[in-house]
Amino acid sequence: MAQFWSANHNQTARQEIDGQHLWSPKTESNGARNEFYNNMRRATPGDFVHSYADQAIGYMGRIAEFAFTAPKPMEFGKTGAYWNQEG
Repeated sequence: MAQFWSANHNQTARQEIDGQHLWSPKTESNGARNEFYNNMRRATPGDFVHSYADQAIGYMGRIAEFAFTAPKPMEFGKTGAYWNQEG
């Protein structure tokens, strides 16, 4: 059965929605684990994602594939400069 997830885009909503992907660092900048980041690995193909940004759920999507390690997207530019480069 499909699960439902929420993505709080805050700083990178436009880049992630336009790019049709989700990305987050694997840990906080101090190395601490973050449950929201961990959930990225728990989502499975077919699950639904509510995209929350600007104090509203503006989009809904479906997970197409399992999460995988990837560098921080170049289109983020200086946004999240303190984030780890791998997510």
